[in-house]
Amino acid sequence: MRILVTRPLPQAEETAERLAAMGHEPVLSPLLDIVPDPTVSLDPGDAKALVLTSRGAVRALARHPELARVIAMPTVTVGDATAEAARAAGFRDVRSAGGTVADLAATLAADPNRPRAVLYLAGRDRSGDLAGLLAEAGTVVDLRVCYRAETASALTAEASAGLKEGDIDTALSFSPRSAETLVRLADRAGVGAALAEINHACLSESVADVLRGAGARRIIVAERPDQEALLALLTRQWPSADRR
Repeated sequence: MRILVTRPLPQAEETAERLAAMGHEPVLSPLLDIVPDPTVSLDPGDAKALVLTSRGAVRALARHPELARVIAMPTVTVGDATAEAARAAGFRDVRSAGGTVADLAATLAADPNRPRAVLYLAGRDRSGDLAGLLAEAGTVVDLRVCYRAETASALTAEASAGLKEGDIDTALSFSPRSAETLVRLADRAGVGAALAEINHACLSESVADVLRGAGARRIIVAERPDQEALLALLTRQWPSADRR
């Protein structure tokens, strides 16, 4: 299958390698660009642990001039992929909460030795209310925005042509914002109707809802919010839908 990959670089290239190894042909059209903010302070203050909910945050921190202030702190991540990225970036004490913001909040709430305050380094646009969930459990959250994700202005020429000519079979969508951007840019390129007709593999129901709202009908949602579960969808039977 020819599969559209919309993740930011360099994650898109990693996914493309996995798809090629599975016998698929990836078509890259990164829709988000991670822009770090090197001016945000990483002084932990009263926080005794660090919370990370995305690989974007890890990428931003890896180039931060104050990284040494937080790299040795106990770190809890939203999922295994973020945990692996944090370890690769040099963080020394990392554990994964399993995949969602709710999982992370529950993990900390169930820990009898949980810190009374955590430093939450995140992006400007966030899904879920981690700070609110942790506050309910009595944990003080110090939220610092360390990066923003800027949207692309257009699909790549290969992606636009592939959708127009009917050569793309499936699109992978990892976040509601990337799905919203995909729909908007496909409409701008005049291939919105074609996008609605292809298969869509979605990381979560919130991602799928965006595509359903745009008219997509051949949608499957991953059993877990991680890349392994998303790629596993490619071996499953797709829902049937009448072609226009």
